[in-house]
Amino acid sequence: MADAALSSEEFDFLAAELALGVVEGEDRVRALRLTLTDRSFRAAVQEWQDRFAPMLAAIPAVEAPEIWPRLEAMLEPVAQTGIVRRLKAWRIAAVAASGVAAALAILLAIETVPQPQPQPVTEAAVAQLLTKSGEALLVVRLDQASGTLRVRAVALPGGQRVPELWVIPAGGTPQSLGLINRTGTSEFAARPGLRAFLREGSTIAVTLEPSDGAPHQAPSGAILGSAPLSTL
Repeated sequence: MADAALSSEEFDFLAAELALGVVEGEDRVRALRLTLTDRSFRAAVQEWQDRFAPMLAAIPAVEAPEIWPRLEAMLEPVAQTGIVRRLKAWRIAAVAASGVAAALAILLAIETVPQPQPQPVTEAAVAQLLTKSGEALLVVRLDQASGTLRVRAVALPGGQRVPELWVIPAGGTPQSLGLINRTGTSEFAARPGLRAFLREGSTIAVTLEPSDGAPHQAPSGAILGSAPLSTL
């Protein structure tokens, strides 16, 4: 059953954030709960994952360090005590238990949740802004029908200046979309004169600017991160 506290747009945006892996705190708890109790939410997350797949495929993979061999090597001097053998047994048991738990959770969700009405699909465009080192800064979602921008801050730096969002049309100059919250979510409608710039291929960027005088005519700070708008 859908979460009555969420509007249709919030429901869809939460699914998109979970698919991207950027939702945190209480929102993440709510999202994970919905994946177990709401079949339409699981379907929405899967749909967003399919949409994001081409974007995420372009991000180079970083191989995670192999922890178990390092732990076993550290414990090698005391192998005669049986610790290493027990460590290997715990490793196998942990993997098996996690698989069983995941299977049970899926079965319970499928069997106990009634079939809900499908959520309406909103034509949207998204941009995930990253630093030069590949760390997430924020996620921007544009409702193309209403011109509403929803911005989720992930890890914006602190300081006296405040974050300002920009759209840079192909071959054009930056246009301020306005100031955004340093943490949490910002939601606002793009000014009518800027709606035409918010299209496929336009670049979304964020800088740190003085709080006075916004929206500014041009950025004065360095661009923290940028990404093109991609229609989904």
